Amino acid sequence: MKFSMLKLTWLALVIGMLSGCGVDEETIYPVVHINSPASNTEYNVLDTIALVIRVDYPKTTVLLKVNLQNESLVPVAPTLQVDQFATGTETTLYYAISSRELESGSYKLMAEASDGSIYTRNYVTVYINGIDRVLSYVFVVEETGTNNHQIRRYDPTVQNPLTVNFSGDYAGSDVSSQAQLFFIAGAHFGDLTAYHADDLLVKWTSPITSSSTTPYFTCVQTIGSNVFAGLWEGYNARWNMSGTKGVSTELTSTTFSRLLYNSGKYLISAAVQKSNYLTQWLEVYYIDLGGMLVATVSDIQPVVFTEPTPGSVLILGNNQNGKAYTRTFNPMTGNLGFPPQPFELPAVSIHAGVAVTNTRIALAMEDGIYLYDFQAALLPISTQTNVRAIRYDNISRRLWCITANKLLVMELSGSTVAEYIIGTDLVNLHLMYNK
Repeated sequence: MKFSMLKLTWLALVIGMLSGCGVDEETIYPVVHINSPASNTEYNVLDTIALVIRVDYPKTTVLLKVNLQNESLVPVAPTLQVDQFATGTETTLYYAISSRELESGSYKLMAEASDGSIYTRNYVTVYINGIDRVLSYVFVVEETGTNNHQIRRYDPTVQNPLTVNFSGDYAGSDVSSQAQLFFIAGAHFGDLTAYHADDLLVKWTSPITSSSTTPYFTCVQTIGSNVFAGLWEGYNARWNMSGTKGVSTELTSTTFSRLLYNSGKYLISAAVQKSNYLTQWLEVYYIDLGGMLVATVSDIQPVVFTEPTPGSVLILGNNQNGKAYTRTFNPMTGNLGFPPQPFELPAVSIHAGVAVTNTRIALAMEDGIYLYDFQAALLPISTQTNVRAIRYDNISRRLWCITANKLLVMELSGSTVAEYIIGTDLVNLHLMYNK
């Protein structure tokens, strides 16, 4: 009997050892529940919001951060941080809307839980009564000759143009409504230049290293209170609105950025491999410090990004055959997936796109303009073709777009409100607001 029990004991030990071999412990992420306020609750600037939050996680405490973010997921008010937030129980926190400069509109009240290495987020949409947001200017960039572009600033009725010439070819442009600045940079020739919106006088420049064989700047994009520029050398530089250069992203040397997207604490770069322009990369950097988190070879050339749910990025673009294609992307892990789509994408190219909401995207495609509703439908709204850039004004709830020579304003139904013949070779369009 003793011998049999001994054998059984050893057998159980061996089975236990074998069962534990080669099995990785599954990563468990915190789960954030925002039980109050209800979605679309209305507040005024300087109000205090009472949040009821519960975080489910095996550890007894987590680091919790709460802040207010705009539709682009950029923080617009100070962060409330709780270093030791108790898990497994509902806790009431009080978040003060301390910024007096907020525009009226919808914002995301974002809660982020972290154990120091991994984090998850959840949010509730709230409406803030703040400063009335008004469309101030419409900017159009037109190529007017070899290494020469004209910047035109119109009023919201597309009248009273003010123009300035930019000596250079075109890498990208953008605006900052917050700073009332217009930015443009050349690819091979033409400094990164910031213009005052009111008079189109130069505020500051950052010089280009001119070359006829390789570009220098590769894209330009404003994110929050900074303007970012991709560089051919393989990194993304940033400047504040006064022209002071800040922390750049980690140098890759083998790729360069074509498009940037801000996802919370991350900067996502849609990058191209220098040795083979058909090879696409999605590179994720920490937006504050610039270090790289992950880099993933991708089969999509992104045109527009959005974030239907926190931490899950939706990419709309073209595949290697130049046809419409969609992917999901997790910036924390670098994993690519496919979004559930109860419809087929047409076998045409996407030329331009803009997020109307975080789940609705207007797509200018080869055969017309569509509304892409995440996990729901793809609705053709216009047969207008050859659209080069498309923007959305969420005050009038209208689309603005340009072709080679026309600027059009249309309803989300697709009906044209206005049409202006304003050039011969338009390359980009931007809307600027009073704040």
